Amino acid sequence: MTGGITLHQVAQHAGLIDVRCGRCPRAGRLALARPIARHGLDAPIGSTAASLVADCPNRGAPVYQRCDINWPELPAWFIPAGEAPTPRSR
Repeated sequence: MTGGITLHQVAQHAGLIDVRCGRCPRAGRLALARPIARHGLDAPIGSTAASLVADCPNRGAPVYQRCDINWPELPAWFIPAGEAPTPRSR
């Protein structure tokens, strides 16, 4: 494993997880069984993104217009209460 939150860690919280795009109205719930079968329990959840956007009409768009998958439930599960992420330096 190369780091990040794994599918196994997410599956310990729920069998379904909300998935949303930050650039368009696409949203839904993902059953974790399918990405676990495809990528394995130790795969970072981000590794599922490519398969989730395979049918996105913006898949071939410039980077700034492509689907921006986010997992709205993850912060509540993995960031301790009162701790905000620090912004990245550019």
